[in-house]
Amino acid sequence: MNLTIAQYKALYEEMLEVNEENIQGMFVVSKEEELKVLAMQFLINKWKNENYYE
Repeated sequence: MNLTIAQYKALYEEMLEVNEENIQGMFVVSKEEELKVLAMQFLINKWKNENYYE
């Protein structure tokens, strides 16, 4: 997945917010790479559900 600089900044801000929300039990993984993939999927789904993209 290739992101523009603006999209990367927006994703970074969302990841900080998710971290602040301290979502427990949402991501059960054994490797850091798995966590990154699941976090990206979570944020993409969140954006779609909140109509960030039409």
